[in-house]
Amino acid sequence: CCRSLPPDRLAGGMQRFGDLARWMLAVMLISGGVLVWQLTGGLEGLTGTAYGRVLLLKLLLVAGLVGIGARHRYSLVPALRQSDPAGRRKAVEVLQRSVLVEAGLAVAVIVTTVGLTGLFSPPA
Repeated sequence: CCRSLPPDRLAGGMQRFGDLARWMLAVMLISGGVLVWQLTGGLEGLTGTAYGRVLLLKLLLVAGLVGIGARHRYSLVPALRQSDPAGRRKAVEVLQRSVLVEAGLAVAVIVTTVGLTGLFSPPA
């Protein structure tokens, strides 16, 4: 996927996605925070129930995705725009590995979500 586009075009797409993702992340944090509060009743429900602990696992996985996204935006996008061809090639290789890790984390988030909806119920 990453090798089929020129590095400048790849960096531009990543920059545009990062700009949009920043706003989506803000909306998710606000709405997710309200929903977590409603479902768990606060910190005690989040740490003292099986549902809350699985939800915390999901939040950690999502934090990992956010961290990867930040790395892409602040490290890989500039590396893809540098003038050194060897540096750009290395950045593309790093991005390819990073995308695989990101996909694995996304699958783990989905599996955790299935666990939350199918195996556990929010505290009463």
